[in-house]
Amino acid sequence: VQVSFRTATGEERPVTTLGPGQHFGEAALLTGDARNATVRAIEDCQLWALYRDDFLQALQAGRAFELGRYFAQNLTMRSRPRRRPGVEVAEQRDGAEVAYMLRSPEGASYLRLSDRGMFVWALLDGDHTVNDLCVAYFARYNSFGVEEIGATIAQLQALGFVEVPAPEVGDLEPTAPPRPVERLVRPILRVAQWRKVFPQTDAWFTALYRRVGWLLFTPPVLVLLGLLTLAGLAAFVWILLFAIPGRKDFNLWALLFIVPGLVGITLLHELGHALTTKHFGRRVTGAGLGLYYFFPYAFVGTSDIWMAGRWPRIAVSLAGPLVNLFTGALFALLAAVLAPDA
Repeated sequence: VQVSFRTATGEERPVTTLGPGQHFGEAALLTGDARNATVRAIEDCQLWALYRDDFLQALQAGRAFELGRYFAQNLTMRSRPRRRPGVEVAEQRDGAEVAYMLRSPEGASYLRLSDRGMFVWALLDGDHTVNDLCVAYFARYNSFGVEEIGATIAQLQALGFVEVPAPEVGDLEPTAPPRPVERLVRPILRVAQWRKVFPQTDAWFTALYRRVGWLLFTPPVLVLLGLLTLAGLAAFVWILLFAIPGRKDFNLWALLFIVPGLVGITLLHELGHALTTKHFGRRVTGAGLGLYYFFPYAFVGTSDIWMAGRWPRIAVSLAGPLVNLFTGALFALLAAVLAPDA
């Protein structure tokens, strides 16, 4: 029998010819999808048919599970991954090194590809099988690169950049029930690692930047912030060298401000990342609050800046620490001015 499929341009392309003892049709049984190829008899032949329920039951029996793994791997090599439309690609150069950033159509996923990864990406048109990719990869790089191609496609699929038939063989493996300790610990871990994401935050930060945030990036304000930071650092050194050594008492009420202070500085830190991202015209992909083993934290999604150039990425990374530096310097300056004898 001859196996063929129709390309995106309507061309009927032969894939392979199968003979006695070989099989076809397992893709539909494993994925539950419709057929993805056409099989025509080119000689008189006798076929054995197996329905999906019987097929899966056979794979679940004893060592036949390994046969299921074989079918899944075989299906993967014959699959024809297809790029999703609307993926944004940005080329980034750092000297002689070239990399490519991919952004999903929804802006929820980002992936950095090397030159070889980009070569694989360009061939994911739905007409090339993984076997075809290995042959093309060998012609280009003198290596089949099976593991690298498989890892690249797996990453692209996991992040939603490509569509690949998903075998269900993994569901055949029996799973053991959770142990009593696991049932006890899981609820505690859910509380200790609580996380709340607000996905529609780009509009909030966009409005904030347009109203007042843009002022922070004007030259006069940047110079003023720099001078205040230097003054605050000088005040901090003065307090450290002269004010603190003379103190003999300690205000216990100050301990009450530690947790609120840490939360406040964290929020300002993330705000600095977010506003700098908006300054360079990129999206804030989300923001939220969470607990890391009961310790509170905040976060903003600035992954969209990865699609920009080198210096915008550096600026967004530095924005949070610079906000911390300025905030600490400002409070040191206030402490030196308002309580010079402290």
